[in-house]
Amino acid sequence: MGEYCWGSFKCDERRRSAVKHSIARRPSLQWMLRLEPMVASCICSGRMLYASTLAGCIYGVELSGRIRWVHRCSIPIVSTPVLVEDGGEKGIIVASTFSTWLDENDGNKNNVNNNVNSVFALDADDGSMLWELSIEGDVFSSPCYADSLVIFGALDGYVYAVDAYTGRIAWRFKTGGEVWSSPAYDSKRRIIIIGSDDSNVYSLALDDGMLVWQSTLDGKVRSSSPCIASEHVFISTYSGHVYCISMDGSIEWSRRVSEHPILSSPAYSNSRVFFGSSDTYVYALDARDGSMLWRVKTNNKVWSTPAIAEGNDTLIACSLDSRVYAIDADTGMLLWVFPTMDAIDASPCICHDRIFIGSRDGVLYAFGYAPDYIR
Repeated sequence: MGEYCWGSFKCDERRRSAVKHSIARRPSLQWMLRLEPMVASCICSGRMLYASTLAGCIYGVELSGRIRWVHRCSIPIVSTPVLVEDGGEKGIIVASTFSTWLDENDGNKNNVNNNVNSVFALDADDGSMLWELSIEGDVFSSPCYADSLVIFGALDGYVYAVDAYTGRIAWRFKTGGEVWSSPAYDSKRRIIIIGSDDSNVYSLALDDGMLVWQSTLDGKVRSSSPCIASEHVFISTYSGHVYCISMDGSIEWSRRVSEHPILSSPAYSNSRVFFGSSDTYVYALDARDGSMLWRVKTNNKVWSTPAIAEGNDTLIACSLDSRVYAIDADTGMLLWVFPTMDAIDASPCICHDRIFIGSRDGVLYAFGYAPDYIR
């Protein structure tokens, strides 16, 4: 994918959640689009933006904010789809469903879908269905694309590898707990890294799903997803720990940052690790030893993963307090705050010098540089 694509959760298969270019440090609202409540993050290609909603809709949106197409599956989508643009093939979006999401949040266990979920592929240009696969486990894990395979975890405890072009299951690996974590891919070693509720981080061979190594952490890995950077894996746990793991599975360092769960996934830029916590703070640690660099307080839990524009060291974070924050990634200085109308679980998407964020208020927000006449 090109430099100006954000094609999956946390940008790409290594899950660094960072881009090389700059963004506005005090962004201007460019447009808003009313959809339905969103938990999944947006993805963006060179020409289109894709947003998924709790109503089970995926929207293909032009960068101007005009809806080009919509696909309705009527089952909640909470994981971020992946955009496959490989080898000149047509663009494909692979997404998955979480059939009991609304029931679990409403306390109703009588689900009409009987926990049957769909993993499916759409044509990125027109939203037409290309293939569909049924699995039993709910899917919170956001898929990654690696060498014609789409990999994701499910609450049935399995990690799945599916052919991106046919939907055929290539392999699956059973963990000892539910898999809420999203996988990362190391192309150099051809391994998948993913966490599980069984408190383990697994390294699996891409070709056949065989276990390469596993590392046991202090606490389950609930939704926090690995970040591969600088020959290390960074990941956090429900017990409030952050870990730096070498590529052979040995733990380089760990730090107990909070007594509260860390559901946010680590982002990485220039030897720094950034993440949010249920204790309401956004943190920055030194990636070399885990020492604290700074923290910024929000007014509620931070489940969203930050995103960094490395061109001018600007970090964007979202909180359940309904606000979007711009923070100087070097100093932790708060630069800008924007209030939406409901909690934000989704992580920011940075693409084409703009920031795209969906909220539980049902609005898709686009931010960018202010027009010349108001600068």
